Amino acid sequence: LGSAAELPLQGLRAGVIEYPGYGIGMDDETGRLFEQTLATLASLGVELTRIDPGLRDEDFDALDRCLMARCLSELSTCEEEARERLLPQIQDWVRPGRSISAETYFTDFEHLSATASRLATLYDEYDAIFSPVLGTHQFAAEDYAPATPQALRYPRC
Repeated sequence: LGSAAELPLQGLRAGVIEYPGYGIGMDDETGRLFEQTLATLASLGVELTRIDPGLRDEDFDALDRCLMARCLSELSTCEEEARERLLPQIQDWVRPGRSISAETYFTDFEHLSATASRLATLYDEYDAIFSPVLGTHQFAAEDYAPATPQALRYPRC
């Protein structure tokens, strides 16, 4: 890839999502870097529009349960030695997934499909979407998240 100056950014329509609706918000440093990036993009002619994806706790709860079911399914194909190497935090997180019924999984899957369709319609207005992946971009490599005392699925902050 060439430099940013070589990319055709003039007139690019970009949606900007500052907070997806879960997890910790941006810390000061991440927020400053994100705003700097947006300012650079704007100076290169990108048309930035701040958008709210409208995600709710119910959306993340459904995703969480579906991911638990997927994790359990994948773990069932692993050898015991590999399952024993799973982080204790993941083992704790996935444990409630063992009680998810097929009906709950299907309802959650349908909910996620509808949410994905709604988001695709929203995002279709833009050529690109810019959003930080995590609100804190620096944390210890051995940690699974910036704040390990919290559960893997953060409550709305």
